[in-house]
Amino acid sequence: GGLIAAGARGGITGVRIPGLYLVDDPYKNRDEVRSEKIREAVWERFREVAFTRLQGGSIIVLHTRWDEDDLIGRIVRTLGWDVINQPAIAEVDDGVRKVGDALWPDRYPVEVCAHECGHDGHLAEIRHNLQEYSFGALYQGRPAPEGGNRFKRLSWRWFRFAAEEHLAGMRPHDTWHEPVRPEQI
Repeated sequence: GGLIAAGARGGITGVRIPGLYLVDDPYKNRDEVRSEKIREAVWERFREVAFTRLQGGSIIVLHTRWDEDDLIGRIVRTLGWDVINQPAIAEVDDGVRKVGDALWPDRYPVEVCAHECGHDGHLAEIRHNLQEYSFGALYQGRPAPEGGNRFKRLSWRWFRFAAEEHLAGMRPHDTWHEPVRPEQI
């Protein structure tokens, strides 16, 4: 038995890893994972250590999913490995939890209690305070681009029609168009 430990930037040169290679939080915070340079360095370190020093064992990677191109994202995309994700609030009915059920309801129920309850937190309140991007990363294990993915919030324009007759014969997709430059408006 034994344990070999090193920090995310620590050295384990020349050491063979028997049994289990555990990567825990290779990024210090959200700012680090936003850096393409740091994401690339973490990926290279993982490849160089995991595939040159591991002796017939297993690899487990744990970290907050701040970005789709983080270490877990790259592993899934390039190596096709499976991900075990336990979101704080169930997003699919998995046979154990139904959509909307809390992962740990005795400590972190979804809804805020009406009285003094002793819970460590309430997921609805936490979600509201963090906003969707941070809640998705920290509690759901689901990174997403801050501005949206395909449909960016800043690309939408809201308008009102002066009269209902403007809507006659219009289909929902008639309002979609390619982005326009300000001088075209």
